[in-house]
Formats: sequence, structure tokens, C-alpha cells
Amino acid sequence: IEKSIDGGEAYRILSDGMKVGGVVIKIEGKRGDLELLFVSPSEHSRGIGHAAWCAVEKLHPEVKVWETVTPYFEKRNIHFYVNRCGFHIVEFFSSHHPDPNAPETNTTMNEQFSDGMFRFEKVMGSINFRRAWQIRMPEHFKELSIGEFTRAAGNYESDHAGVYNICKKDYPDILAEIEKEPFSDLLDAGCGTAPMLSLLTSRFPDARFTGIDITPKMIEVAKSKHLPNTKFICGDCENLPFNAESFDVIICSQSFHHYPKPLDFLRGAQRCLRHGGRLILRDMTMGNRLIHWFVNTIELPLLNRLGYGDVHCYNREELQSLCEKAKLNLESFDQRKWLKLHAVIRKP
Repeated sequence: IEKSIDGGEAYRILSDGMKVGGVVIKIEGKRGDLELLFVSPSEHSRGIGHAAWCAVEKLHPEVKVWETVTPYFEKRNIHFYVNRCGFHIVEFFSSHHPDPNAPETNTTMNEQFSDGMFRFEKVMGSINFRRAWQIRMPEHFKELSIGEFTRAAGNYESDHAGVYNICKKDYPDILAEIEKEPFSDLLDAGCGTAPMLSLLTSRFPDARFTGIDITPKMIEVAKSKHLPNTKFICGDCENLPFNAESFDVIICSQSFHHYPKPLDFLRGAQRCLRHGGRLILRDMTMGNRLIHWFVNTIELPLLNRLGYGDVHCYNREELQSLCEKAKLNLESFDQRKWLKLHAVIRKP
């Protein structure tokens, strides 16, 4: 690290004025080496690393080719460089194929990284679908989700809803959780065509309900039901347009993994909930770390290419970290049948 800093440019990464990481780069003409990029583990999954890398690219527009390396076993780094930053794996260094440009490092590499190192390159200005989505990532995921659910709105609650039929399995567990405590005002975040609100309005005729969804067609179908004591808003769950302490309960079913900025949603939920109020979260989760990595690194990017707006599925550690940053308490977290996440998150 000291050698990299001595021969390159070192920068701190700040978030809300706090030091959360750093970057070391080396520029030689039109080529740039990313020597080091790190973010504090407590700040992971907030997009800080990607934002820092975008800032580096803007700082050095003269660089045409960026290069970096990472150990074979660093799956998080590989995901970050390939799926987030637009790098490509171009070479694999090992004891059988040492780095010809840095023979002095090969002995150290064999001792510390016996499984080898990947070399990555990013050619700037090349036409690359993945790079195009990274530049406008949050908006692009939302565009994909709106397109996906516009297509699904007409059949969403029918027997021909395809993959969305699995959402129906969430309703009994959500209802059972809601019934544990009295409430007056409930928000359904990512309400879709309001299948859950249809059930709740008949079960709790004296309560007040609100549904919000980013897809206009979903809200159009929901409004056509004319549910009593219910209002619908076409809006963004990452920017909840409600007054502070408006709800006793917020439910969010199979919507959370579509949010590019989940912390914004949780902070909004914290603001809109009354003290002691609950967020009941249903989504997908994978307790097995290998499956968790595969879904988020391989499966979801492939679904994005097919026009689906899935962003990330969260495990217990990731959700716990997000809740702490949003000043919420993760009261319970269960992985139920069919890889279903069932969590109760409470505002103190």
C-alpha cells in the first residue's frame, strides 16, 4: 500500500463528512492503474464505492484504459469491478502464468494469493450495455421496474400471472403479522394492483389505508377497485411523500429488492412511522452465502438484460446494517419456505 501511495495519487472517500474509505491510482499517459479502492464494511451496499469510482473516471478523462487486479477468492471485488464498474476480466495470473510485467511481485503473489489473481481492464468510450446502465443506474432500474409491471398489471392477480403467483403466498403471513397489534393507519409500499389492500379493507373496515407504487398502470388498476377508506398514490417508495408519523404500520411485499437505494426507503419509513410502529417486510433471501452471491452477481444482472428491474436480495447482515443506519430496530428476521424473507422492523 505504501509503495502504491508513493508512486500514485491517494484520495480519501467521504460520506456525510465522515472518512469511509480511500482510493489510490497511478496514471501513465492514457493508461490508469487502480491500485487500491476500499470502503469501510459498515458502509457497504450504499453505492459509495461505485460513486467514488465514477468520480475517479471524471477526474481523469484523458485515461483510455483502466486496469486493476484482485485475488481469485475476492468474489465481492469481482462483482464490484465487473457488474458495477464495467471492467472485464482479461487475464489470470498464477504460478503457472506469472505477471510478465511485474516479475518482482510474483513471489509475493505465490505466497499470499496461492489461488491466483484476476487482471481487469476497462476500455473507456466502448459501447457497453452494462456501462450504460451503471451511468444512470438508479433511474435505469426504476425504468426497468415500471416497464416490467406495466406489462404485468393486467394479469397480476389472475391465475395467469406467471412468476408473480408466488406473491400470493405472502398474504397470509403478512395478515397474521398485522393482526398481532391494533392499528389505525397502514401504508402498503409497492402496493401494485392492491391485492393485499383488498384483503385488509374487508378485514379491518374501520382502519385507513394508503397504497403507493411507482408504476402508473398498477395504480390505475388499484384505483378501479374503489376500495373503502383507501387512497392510492403513484410515487417513489425511496421518496415517500407523506408527513412524519403518519402510519402505525407499513407493509412492503416483494418490492424491496427492486429499490436501487434501499436506505432511502428505510429512512423514509422511519420518518413516516409513529413511535413503536412497524415495517413488515416480505421479500426474497438466501441464507447460503454461495447462493446469495450467485443470485445477486449472476442471476439478477441476467434478469435485468431481459427487462426485469430486480436490484438486490438481502441477507440478515445486510438488512441489519441498513436498519441501523436508518435508526430502526430489526426485531425479527426469518427465512421461510421458498426462500421468503419475513422481517419485522420497528421504530423505537
